[in-house]
Amino acid sequence: MDHRRPPACDWAASSQRGVIGFRGGRLRTTSQAAPTDTRTWFSAATMFSVEAQPEQRTQVVILPPPVPHLLVADGTVLVCGTRSTRIVQEFAGSRHVVAVALRPCLLAGVFDNADGASLVNRLTPISQWIGTRRAAALAEAVDDADSLPGKVRCLYRLLRLRGLPDGDAAQSRDLVEAVLGTLSKSRVSDAADLHKVSTRTLLRLFKAHLGIGPKAAARRWRLIDAGTSLVRQPENWARLVPQLGYFDQPHFINDFRNGLGITPARFAAQVGLSREVRLAARRRRDGPGVADRIQLSATTGAVPGPGAFVQS
Repeated sequence: MDHRRPPACDWAASSQRGVIGFRGGRLRTTSQAAPTDTRTWFSAATMFSVEAQPEQRTQVVILPPPVPHLLVADGTVLVCGTRSTRIVQEFAGSRHVVAVALRPCLLAGVFDNADGASLVNRLTPISQWIGTRRAAALAEAVDDADSLPGKVRCLYRLLRLRGLPDGDAAQSRDLVEAVLGTLSKSRVSDAADLHKVSTRTLLRLFKAHLGIGPKAAARRWRLIDAGTSLVRQPENWARLVPQLGYFDQPHFINDFRNGLGITPARFAAQVGLSREVRLAARRRRDGPGVADRIQLSATTGAVPGPGAFVQS
């Protein structure tokens, strides 16, 4: 994985997946909230499946939500610390990855009080905490489960996450999540006042549980909101500047470029081009009437992703 400028991509985005760019092969993504019986520790899950010929190169760029994840890929379970920037990855052939978002208390409650800041931008095999044999059995069980909820339940059950976080951990978890829910539309100081804590307390909790500060988390959510809006309606990116709380376009453009490697105008142009290619293909296949109805749905947000993405 690296942080190079991403290639020209098809784009998709949502609050659960973050912003995803893709070129090559065929990508199918499935995202949903974690099953109810696992939500003490997990919040959401996404399954990425790339179908490609063995020699076909695929390039993916991801700007994930600002939380740690468990990743299951290539027969290995990894603890993925919060990413401080986008991920750009290139590989050949087909690949399948399950990403499960961790609630803020999990690192402290399960992984030997692992500090979020020490895991930022790191991928650590879960065997470091549970041993090689148990980690291999966990990865095999997750691979064998035939649905995304089933895979999440496997992780929950085999990691023995049956207990509840203690009172302090639960309070910290709830506070961090409540602040995360308001940060994209408010300043950190306003969020601290709303929840009756100091900004210093927020900084300490965010660093411990997520590994990044509240300002960085707020910036990430704004970019995910921006990507989601532009995927649905790429026609006028400038409308997002006041909606996301930016005072002017240069600050928004700078944050967007730093986060995704391209400007919002270029991102919107790539989304629009992908949509035109998709509609042209469907007109050839189904006739203009069907394609025009699809275009109307995409404009209103009913079809959230462009070209190469198949979502369910």
